[in-house]
Amino acid sequence: MMEKKIDFRIKHREDIIDTLLLRAREKKVLLGLLIMLICTIVYENSEALSRFIWADNFKVPALGAPKPALVRPEMIKQLSRSLQKVEGQFPQFVGIFARFHETLNKAEADAATEQNRQKATYAFFMVSREIYRFAFNPVLPVSKEMTALQTALQQLQKKMKFDLKSPDELNPVSFVRAEEEQQVEIHRSLFEYENF
Repeated sequence: MMEKKIDFRIKHREDIIDTLLLRAREKKVLLGLLIMLICTIVYENSEALSRFIWADNFKVPALGAPKPALVRPEMIKQLSRSLQKVEGQFPQFVGIFARFHETLNKAEADAATEQNRQKATYAFFMVSREIYRFAFNPVLPVSKEMTALQTALQQLQKKMKFDLKSPDELNPVSFVRAEEEQQVEIHRSLFEYENF
């Protein structure tokens, strides 16, 4: 039996449709791959592209460097009010209180303007250190007003992150050694030599 010879050069309708569908799928896959390639290139070079598109000299501020706290006039008024309550108890320190109020008033006037806030903050810090030294003096009697002034100074110290303890301040001296403080109650027997 003789087989029919098929001419492969002749294309049938189904073959043409399959070929067109395959080409359409190939075009879609190629387009998807091109989109993925473009997205990858943009992602990898996003910093250079952003510098090219936007300003070249734009500087990002460094993290971890907070602005220093600046004093506001309300904080100065609050400290001045708590200082005025203490004034009546200590008439012998009128000159010191007058100097404190004079410096606080100057700092309050400077704190009202933005340009002089840093100068006002420094002046306020220095006078707060002097007031702290006065308020925490162990010789002065403790009263309700003095305790309120001490509390206001401690809140100010936390809020503004001031270290109000001056380096030249004399701390109370303890004449007892640390080992002796821990071993205050030692039971000794005069007849046992090992305890000596």
